[in-house]
Amino acid sequence: MVEFGFFGAGGLPMEAVRAGVLRIREALGDEYAHGFNLLHNPVEPAVEEATGDLYLEQGCDVVSASAYMGLTPAVVRFRYTGAYRDERGGAVCPNMVLAKVSRPEVAAHFLSPPPEKLIAEIVAQGGLSPEEAEIAKEIPVAEGITCEADSGGHTDHRPLSIFPAFQNSLTGFSSR
Repeated sequence: MVEFGFFGAGGLPMEAVRAGVLRIREALGDEYAHGFNLLHNPVEPAVEEATGDLYLEQGCDVVSASAYMGLTPAVVRFRYTGAYRDERGGAVCPNMVLAKVSRPEVAAHFLSPPPEKLIAEIVAQGGLSPEEAEIAKEIPVAEGITCEADSGGHTDHRPLSIFPAFQNSLTGFSSR
């Protein structure tokens, strides 16, 4: 079993997120499993992008993607940046996304590769290389999901008994 601790960056100014990342990375290095929250920010998408950039710059390779209703360039770019093919031609993504969702339809977005149109937009803006984009067409956005009940946010309004709904609606999706 792998245990993770996650740094909750939601609501913090970028300076505080940067300081937290630097402190955690210095203290834990690669010795202990840890990750960082990548919070969807529909009001200020530049903050979401800057947070993803910070994580990539600092070698943070695990995020908990939360408050998403769909995919955004920031979470897709984080996931597939640095993707490559191994010596056998297999696709490898060095960055892991664990999606925290409260709705099965949102989970479905994360358990599939991103839409080709979104990938093309990110490539056109220089956010992914053509090789990374090809790999993005093969591998789901998330390595796994965390189901959460109503925490009062815009993504929620679900009762605590949500897990059976996920099990029933996500039949056909498989994990690696």
